[in-house]
Amino acid sequence: MLTVEQFEALLAKDAPAPREIELPLERALGHALAEEIRAERDSPPFDRAMMDGYAVRSADPGMARTNVDEIPAGRMGSRPLKPGECARIMTGAPVPPGADAVIPHEKTGAEGDRIRLLVSVRPGENIAARAGDARAGDVLLKPGTPLGPAALAAAASAGRAKLRVHARPTVAILATGDELVDAGAPPPRPEQIRNSNGPMVAAQARSAGFEAEHLGIVRDDRGALRDAIARALERHAVLVLTGGVSAGSYDLVIEALKAEGVEPVAHKVALKPGKPIFYGRRGGRRVFGLPGNPLSSFVTFEIFLRPALGRMAGLDLRRPRSRARIDGEVRKAIDRVHAIPARLEAGVATPIFPASSGDILCMNRANAFIMVPVRTTCARGDEVEVLRLDA
Repeated sequence: MLTVEQFEALLAKDAPAPREIELPLERALGHALAEEIRAERDSPPFDRAMMDGYAVRSADPGMARTNVDEIPAGRMGSRPLKPGECARIMTGAPVPPGADAVIPHEKTGAEGDRIRLLVSVRPGENIAARAGDARAGDVLLKPGTPLGPAALAAAASAGRAKLRVHARPTVAILATGDELVDAGAPPPRPEQIRNSNGPMVAAQARSAGFEAEHLGIVRDDRGALRDAIARALERHAVLVLTGGVSAGSYDLVIEALKAEGVEPVAHKVALKPGKPIFYGRRGGRRVFGLPGNPLSSFVTFEIFLRPALGRMAGLDLRRPRSRARIDGEVRKAIDRVHAIPARLEAGVATPIFPASSGDILCMNRANAFIMVPVRTTCARGDEVEVLRLDA
């Protein structure tokens, strides 16, 4: 059985290289950039007025000027300014040659073409200097940059309508077990439960930015499992199964995976909840077997699968970790890392002890996990590590 750190390191080392694709700018949001983006020209490409007002020569004596031009955004001035002249200018317009400052309209008075400055101005005032943001050829975005709205704006400013990005793998989810019935099915019999894992894991993958398809429930039957696994691996880069990865007589998932050519890489990790997790591969495909208990599936996805999917897409999707004071006690030391649902507010983590590893309802109140190290107890007020789920 691997430690949490060993399992994380194994997944990082074994991650397949991200695949590159080209996407239109408007579809690249959330992807990792796979190329370098350079400025096609200076930014701004000219000295730009930062507000409506008058372009002036700051060194001219006196406070009166003669207005000789009007310059809207998108048009150059008709000529350079001479001593004693000014030009009415709009926000974003090019400052005419000779001018070195812009005075806001509300700080002037006008009598026809005669403009009186009500305050003095300094050189460069209210002007965004040419190339103040970037010079032509400067690197605007490096490979690996996550493409958020600001990064896409930078790419657009460089004239890029298409971008080379890392593809995000598609994810298939199969829930296994004879005891499962779907949410829309008739009420379960006493021995049955609703399938919450499938929709939950699909939602976790989608919330991380991946296309995920919940393929439904597969019964505890070797033939049915093999058929479902084979179909999923034909179409998807990542397959996630929930349930059937422990050591019971009806835990048939790993056997079926091996029969379909999946090479086992790791099985079991020193984590509570989540110990039975399985990881394997078939060529460039990656397969994860999560425990059937809903809380165990939720925990293992957030700690292991979310970062693993991110690496396949060239993104760092690890949940942030920080320190907090615990408002509660952990009295029992165990031989595994213990991930305890918690409510984190203002640096204080209040544990929400689940009734069992199947108690997913407790996560409705949680926004973090307290990560209790192996063989460790906690007293109220102790500093603990928390894995945040809301950032």
